[in-house]
Amino acid sequence: MIIAGFIHDYEHFGYNNDFLVQTQHEWAVTFNDQAVCENHHVAASLALTQDKKKNIFENMTKGEYLAMRKRIVTGVLATDMAKHGEHFVKFKLKVSDP
Repeated sequence: MIIAGFIHDYEHFGYNNDFLVQTQHEWAVTFNDQAVCENHHVAASLALTQDKKKNIFENMTKGEYLAMRKRIVTGVLATDMAKHGEHFVKFKLKVSDP
């Protein structure tokens, strides 16, 4: 989650998802109007690790890498405010369970 926190706004330039969708920005087209900024942040950040000098995952097994990548992607996509209500309801149910 720390890595997801670091990258959750990578290359953010101040526009929200709705604006990018309405203006048919290339990110919106690339990510099919779904969590546009969040998808870009995580994709662009993880693309950096393709460079051997920036690959923070190089010492992981394939299984460890895939599990870590899944956690990072899930964590960053969870920052999409369009899903806030849904996530908050799930959170309240978890913390209220005995």
